[in-house]
Amino acid sequence: MKKTVMTIEDSASLRQVIREILEEAGYNVIEARHGEAALTYLNGKSVHIILCDLNMPVMDGYEFLKILKTDPKYEAYKNVPVIILTTETDKLNKEKTKSLGAYGWISKPFDPISLRKIVDQHSGA
Repeated sequence: MKKTVMTIEDSASLRQVIREILEEAGYNVIEARHGEAALTYLNGKSVHIILCDLNMPVMDGYEFLKILKTDPKYEAYKNVPVIILTTETDKLNKEKTKSLGAYGWISKPFDPISLRKIVDQHSGA
């Protein structure tokens, strides 16, 4: 059975690049433009790992992480690894996302091989 990766990213072109990289590696990919759309989609669906941008309209990555990891409505997703995929490089941002429950951090631009390696590692593939 294919593992499912959710990508939360406001850039359509970057979502497409991530989709191509991960589908080539054998993953199903689900896309959301922002955190609110991602939360709406989750509603009982199976996701093995989430790649999440930080700076997005409507609901940013910080708020998404906070809700996903603390709201009882999303209890089924509490242990789903969330990897931050962002241009942010500030150490305080990394610490904040880790305290909110993020499992890791990938800086943009990223190397496709590194992306696949991290997704493989955290998705149990």
